[in-house]
Amino acid sequence: MSDGGLPLAMVGAEERVKVVAVSGDHNDQRRLFDLGIVVGKELTVTQRQVDGRMVVALGDLRLALGVGVTQKILVRPVAGEETR
Repeated sequence: MSDGGLPLAMVGAEERVKVVAVSGDHNDQRRLFDLGIVVGKELTVTQRQVDGRMVVALGDLRLALGVGVTQKILVRPVAGEETR
């Protein structure tokens, strides 16, 4: 990845990550922006389903994301954070 990130879809449960890029068309990017998923924000994967769907925490907000969306959000692990 040019931004050094991996798709959110590849992140395990209870991992904390930082958004490094959002791909997709303008509508996809705008929808994620409206949800608060922007470059620099930290997310925590709270639930991960076998089929790739997941629930992420963004502050006090919990968002259910489909596998297509999780492929468009590029992240990297937050340094110094331990998996619980």
